[in-house]
Amino acid sequence: MAESSSCFSTQTAVLLTFIDSLRTASASAKASVASYDNYSLELAQHVDTLDERLQPLKLACGNLERTISSLEKTSSRFVVPKEVEGVLLHPQNHDLHVVLDTYDQLVESKVAVDAFCFRNPSVGAARDASRRLTALQQRAHDHLAKAFKNAASQLVQGAGERGDESAILESEAVGHMVAINRRLGNTAHLAVFQNMRAGVVRSGVLASFEGVQPVHFTEDNPTALRYAKCSHTLVRALRSLSQMAGEERALVTKLLDSLEMNDGRSKQLLEGILSPAFAEITTKGRQLVHGGDGAVTVDRSAALLDVLEECTIQQTHVPELAVAMRQLGDSLRTALAQMLRSIPTVVGNDDSKPPKDGAVHYLSTDTMRFLDRLLESSRVLLESLFGPDAFPLQGYAELAPFSRFVLTVLRVLWSALESKADHCRSKELSIVLLLNNAHYLRVATEHSAAATKLLEPIGECRAQEARVATLKQKYFETSWQKAVTALSKDWPTIDKKLAKHNGALSKGAKDLVKEMFADFFKEFEVRYVQQVSFRVPDASLRSELQDRLCTDVIALYTTAVQRYGSLPFSTHRDKYIKRDPAAMRVLVRELFMGNDQTAHTFTSSTGSMIGAAMERSGLS
Repeated sequence: MAESSSCFSTQTAVLLTFIDSLRTASASAKASVASYDNYSLELAQHVDTLDERLQPLKLACGNLERTISSLEKTSSRFVVPKEVEGVLLHPQNHDLHVVLDTYDQLVESKVAVDAFCFRNPSVGAARDASRRLTALQQRAHDHLAKAFKNAASQLVQGAGERGDESAILESEAVGHMVAINRRLGNTAHLAVFQNMRAGVVRSGVLASFEGVQPVHFTEDNPTALRYAKCSHTLVRALRSLSQMAGEERALVTKLLDSLEMNDGRSKQLLEGILSPAFAEITTKGRQLVHGGDGAVTVDRSAALLDVLEECTIQQTHVPELAVAMRQLGDSLRTALAQMLRSIPTVVGNDDSKPPKDGAVHYLSTDTMRFLDRLLESSRVLLESLFGPDAFPLQGYAELAPFSRFVLTVLRVLWSALESKADHCRSKELSIVLLLNNAHYLRVATEHSAAATKLLEPIGECRAQEARVATLKQKYFETSWQKAVTALSKDWPTIDKKLAKHNGALSKGAKDLVKEMFADFFKEFEVRYVQQVSFRVPDASLRSELQDRLCTDVIALYTTAVQRYGSLPFSTHRDKYIKRDPAAMRVLVRELFMGNDQTAHTFTSSTGSMIGAAMERSGLS
């Protein structure tokens, strides 16, 4: 028993020892884990530190890659001289545009290489490329200078062979010279250009005077609104010079725009080109202005105004020639003022006959065209032509002289039109003539912003509107009031008789209905035959008159047919009601077209007239 207990105790002691050993091993393991965790935290901290230190290195690598890429792109430009050398050193074998484009590529490459050399002075390949490009550019520059001289020589020689120096203006060589000079960057060859252009411009101006003789206006057309040839030729010469001067300014600008030249050089070059042409105009121009018989026409006046404006423009562009141009301008101003003062007399004394169809008179169109042309010009220039007391008008003393001039011309024009209307073959035609012209004057004023601006404040536009409205009303009262009266005057009497006989027609009522339709058609046919040849050119006015005629007359006729046409007033109804309302409206649409054939068919055959009218209107 004691022996067994001793054995158990021994085993228990061994077990306890083993358990203590396990506890020691577990504590050691825990210590190792804690130490590992500490090492891991330190390792993560070292990794973060390393990553932070690597960032500048990564950025430097990126910059290096971009630098390498930029070097590769820039290096590719170094091969350009090899590609363009053949074109630039042998330009005669290539088209000029190819040579110039290649030269521009060379300049672009040199700029890029020089910029690279500035940023990277240690790159030897770039310095070598820059030196090669500089040498090639100088050689190409010399070839271009030679090409400029050759182009100028060819131009002069070609003009002499053709005998037409003005053709140089269209020559391709001029464009070549301009393009080359832009690359040359100097004025070494501009003297050749100046001499050649001076000959061209002078030749062009002289061509405007060839074969010019003063023209006298014939007695059968004393107020023909056209250019007097002397004035027209001067205008043509000045405008030709003005156009050429503009071209020369453009060419001089193109030649000098890439050069660092002051404005004095440009003016000197331009003066040398234009002076010979100005000398021709101031000599011959003054003779032409005072040539001819001095007859006054509105277009001649406008021509002189054009010349005067050109003089004003030119003397600002070339100050050295201002004296000569001012003298010519003074002559023009005097001649123009005299002509404009005569315009009201010319318009008022026009003795031409009125149009047979009552259409717009040419005196209206030409006068408004003349005024519109004047109003396009400088008001300062126009006002300078008249003294403060010119063209006095009662009630308009505060207006500027030119405004009074315009108002005077319009009043004289209207008075002349009224005088012509008095000679028309009928009162109706005279009203249509005045209505056409009044409407035209109103529309022409509305379509001209300058005329509206001048006339609106003084009430002239409202006066034109009122005149048109009055003439419309007068036309309908004069032409169609009798027909309207014949159609409607007996309605109350007829209605009274119908009421008296309980709707039955008495003999008196029948006679009144017959008389109503007979009198209406008699009056309508007379007016229609008389007026179907009248012409209203303006579509809107023509349509307005036709619409009102349908409203005022045909609508009333339609009512009469509806009220009384169905009554048994006659066994021969068609004898009195000759046409139904639809046919009457077709006839109205034939009015104001200037159609004499319709009038003929109206009087010769009622049926054929209706059929023709409906066929033209698309109703058949």
